[in-house]
Amino acid sequence: MSKAKSGSSALPKSGSTRVRGRKAAVKKIGDLDHFFNLLVLDLGASGGTAEVQYAIDRQLSRMRKRVEVDRPELEIECLKDFVRTNAEMHMFDAQSLDETILGEARQFIYHVLRKQLVAVDKQQFERSMPDDTGRFLYEPPANTVFSRSFILDNWRLGPKASNGVEGVGVVEKIGQAWTHTESCESYLRAIRMQSPYLIAIDGIEDGLQRIDGSKTTAIPKNEEALRIICGEPSGNMLLQLAGGRFIELALAGIGLNIHTQQPKNRRLACRGSIDGSVCTVDLKSGSDRGARSMIHRLWPEEWVSFFEKVRCATTYIPKLGKDVQLGMMSTMGNGFTFPVMTLTLLALVYANRRINHGGRHNFVDWNSTAVFGDDIIVPTEEYHTLREVLENFGYVVNNDKSFFSGRFRESCGGDYFGGVDVTPFYVRRLTTESDVYVVMNQLLDWSSKLGVPLVRSLRYLRSLVEKPCIVPGWCNPDSGVRLAQAPRRYKYLKPYPLQRELLNTNIPRPWARGIMVMPLAIGGFLNGIRDREQLKSNLREETLLKYAVHDEWVVYKLRDAVIPSGFTDGWSPELGGPAASAYRSLIWELAGF
Repeated sequence: MSKAKSGSSALPKSGSTRVRGRKAAVKKIGDLDHFFNLLVLDLGASGGTAEVQYAIDRQLSRMRKRVEVDRPELEIECLKDFVRTNAEMHMFDAQSLDETILGEARQFIYHVLRKQLVAVDKQQFERSMPDDTGRFLYEPPANTVFSRSFILDNWRLGPKASNGVEGVGVVEKIGQAWTHTESCESYLRAIRMQSPYLIAIDGIEDGLQRIDGSKTTAIPKNEEALRIICGEPSGNMLLQLAGGRFIELALAGIGLNIHTQQPKNRRLACRGSIDGSVCTVDLKSGSDRGARSMIHRLWPEEWVSFFEKVRCATTYIPKLGKDVQLGMMSTMGNGFTFPVMTLTLLALVYANRRINHGGRHNFVDWNSTAVFGDDIIVPTEEYHTLREVLENFGYVVNNDKSFFSGRFRESCGGDYFGGVDVTPFYVRRLTTESDVYVVMNQLLDWSSKLGVPLVRSLRYLRSLVEKPCIVPGWCNPDSGVRLAQAPRRYKYLKPYPLQRELLNTNIPRPWARGIMVMPLAIGGFLNGIRDREQLKSNLREETLLKYAVHDEWVVYKLRDAVIPSGFTDGWSPELGGPAASAYRSLIWELAGF
């Protein structure tokens, strides 16, 4: 059995050898330390209302939080912290859980999953009806909340790196053997038997490869911390993503759409900073503190069985040189971690309200409640009881990022003081022209929002670009400086995904990719295929077909554009109101040459 502890990657690491565009237009690589020194001078010379001063202080304290730096000394400590947290999850005593809260939370999770199962089953039933007469009445399945057929129909390969597999994305992975742990092999065999293309591959060579588990690494989070990521086997991941999709739909069915939830959290946080009606709660390492024993008692048995089959029971940590048995149900990198965490915490919020605050049965008031992963918002009067509940279930409230009094609230990247948006901007790097444009627009946005000119900092950024592109306000922040006074005919930077070639003798199992060319082309994963005859010609002559890889690897090219007819200038609501738009232009003029 292969551990797949190491292996080459077909692609460069993100951030290490990023493809750069239009290098000649950049005088030099920006000096982040110099930029931050100028920013401190700008902020120190400013002042204003209490809200503005709070925003300045917060910007000063947090402006370097997301800088991309290499801090190898932090990596070992971060990995050791992960091991310590995992040990706590092993030792977590699920028998000490508050039985009353447990019962309410468990019933709520069952209710949410059951509702989605009925919706899925009814759709399948209606599609299978022989006619529209309605002769057959739908009867929901009895005493179940899990759909195996949904998992088999909704699998997808993850977009990021997988343990034991070279490259990223569907095109890179589909032709290689799917790596997996022993427990989920039956699921994967069933999936592959549903596709004639995968059957064809398996007829030549087994498309599955068994390995022991995941591989854990630490990636930069900010200057002071790293983030743990566990690379899952590709086969486990595609099943995890299918389970996660079901849970996401179940949450959406009761009003919590994970994909649109963050703005709702921010709006509620803003309201709480004005009237104090709601508090914001943040957890430390929330994704790593879902103890297996706790999930076993909280979730329905069918789902627990599924989790156990598709999760990785062990992870290998190369930097520490050891395998670790996981006491947490799942890690960051697992495809179902985030939706499971969201529903688990929502259930605890519901149970606390039901038991301690007279909440209604199977009802969540979204006017005062929001959950997005471990970002939680509840009425302020529920804070202390909810904290006790969360700690009883193994979670740790982050005191530095949880707010239940005063005029400040923060959630999902939005910071508010007395109703004023005081969210700081974060500078990751100043390496390319597109990087510089992003920071320029961040400075202009922040300055126009709060009326604080950051002229020295903007002037330095302006010096890094020979001839900056001035673009309308609706353009992307990395395409140029967004101003209402953009010329009618303007130039902008356009990102193009990095292209790779499909049929290459250096790629493992090229014949398998040949089998998969047709479905990949139909799915839109390949570029340059215009018709069937061209596809046949490409395959016959083994012409190299191209496809796009990870979104972060891009080439920027300079393009021409025209402001559409009907627009008198480049103003857009994204620039704020007329006053904010005019202020942006004024600051830009002060920073110009």
